Amino acid sequence: MRSECFFSHNKNVAKTKKWHKVFTLFCTNDRIVSAKKKTASDDHIFSSQYVQDAETQLNSLRALVEEADREKAQLQQELDDERRKVEDLQFRCEEGEINKEDLEVRNGETTNSK
Repeated sequence: MRSECFFSHNKNVAKTKKWHKVFTLFCTNDRIVSAKKKTASDDHIFSSQYVQDAETQLNSLRALVEEADREKAQLQQELDDERRKVEDLQFRCEEGEINKEDLEVRNGETTNSK
């Protein structure tokens, strides 16, 4: 780990007692800073991966929503078509009832006139 330290290439600085503590402290701090940078880098990578995963999941959910919207529109169109058919059948039934009553009235008039 000393190879990472700023003073590791200059052994003469570390040999003096006066600078030994400074050298040790600096190397320790250098390792801590290096470890923090690595952790921050790992956190950034994790964060980036998390963002990518979230975006992928969001895109798949958007696709599902779009598919559901298309299916809903199709089903709404089918429902409207079926409603029109029912209205047409109801109209025909009512028309048939009116025609039946008219025929019965005419038949009644014809029978009464004989």
